Amino acid sequence: MKKTSIETYYELFYRWQRSGLSKAAFADREGISKVSFYSWCKKFETKTDSPGFQAGFSRIELAEATEMTAAMYSFMASCKKNNLNEFDWLKNVFERIQSINHKSLYQLLPSNWKKYRPI
Repeated sequence: MKKTSIETYYELFYRWQRSGLSKAAFADREGISKVSFYSWCKKFETKTDSPGFQAGFSRIELAEATEMTAAMYSFMASCKKNNLNEFDWLKNVFERIQSINHKSLYQLLPSNWKKYRPI
């Protein structure tokens, strides 16, 4: 029997929270052990509710982190495609993004950056 990783159980826990199903129904639907799923849910619920969890810091869920990572890889690939130094592009974007009008955000895309970059 293949052992399921903590990351896999956390992803299942995250999906279960958004599913609207009971833990038992979700475990049945996913074809996983109810006992194991209940145990992991208890660990994750205790971890986020514990006094050691610092208020004021938002937790990035695994699915969100995956999307953010994919976006960064996409930006870096676009920089390479447009013959840009990734570090220079990212540094400039961080410097400008707070003050740029939301309708002008397209200027920060790697494909437009050279054209609209202040010199």
